[in-house]
Amino acid sequence: MDPLTPVATCVSSIWTSLWPCYHSITFGSVVMLIYSMIPVIVPVLVLVKLLWRRETSSLLVMLFIGAIMLVCEGILKHAVKQERPAGSCDCSYGMPSSHSATSYGLLVWTYLEVGFPIAGFEIASGARGWSNPQFRRVTYLVTSTVSFVPVPFSRVYFLYHTVAQVLVGILVGAILALAWFGFLRGMVVPKAWLDKLVMLRPFRAIRATNDYSPRPLQFNSSSPDMEEMDQYV
Repeated sequence: MDPLTPVATCVSSIWTSLWPCYHSITFGSVVMLIYSMIPVIVPVLVLVKLLWRRETSSLLVMLFIGAIMLVCEGILKHAVKQERPAGSCDCSYGMPSSHSATSYGLLVWTYLEVGFPIAGFEIASGARGWSNPQFRRVTYLVTSTVSFVPVPFSRVYFLYHTVAQVLVGILVGAILALAWFGFLRGMVVPKAWLDKLVMLRPFRAIRATNDYSPRPLQFNSSSPDMEEMDQYV
């Protein structure tokens, strides 16, 4: 921490990570502030959806974000112990950037889940709007890209992290997303762990449902059922 930084700005690292000590209010700084808070806003929205809908997809997102925070905040930052850039108003260690890891972890996971056609190709749908699986796929990818890509830049902009710290955060997030996706598709789905989870008494009591059950498509005819395909998009 820069010795010129007032001690009062470091009373609460949680607060300063939500609201940067940056006093010049411009259009650019407001945009960067919004992007800087996206890795905080997204878990809150997902948690609300989890409590409201009680679906396994939201639970998986929360578990993934928790794993990222554990790796970055609980392990790597305390192992590396690298200070944030001079002038930062956050007292905690900065390597790697957990905001960058969260944003790019979610981005890479989204691309893995919906970014590529199943079996290497996709059959065109004549449906319009949200009923069209291609339209939904593009919407998910564009929204995720626009939402998450600028986040690391915002952390550098507000002097929370150096360029190296956000780049390592991006790498950590991408690696964790690949590992998480592989774990879900290689272990959780084949072994039907989520189906078994929602059948446990506590989850039956709250009427939890499993909405994450992707599996390879079965093409038994020259005209596949598009409703069957839609569930994997």
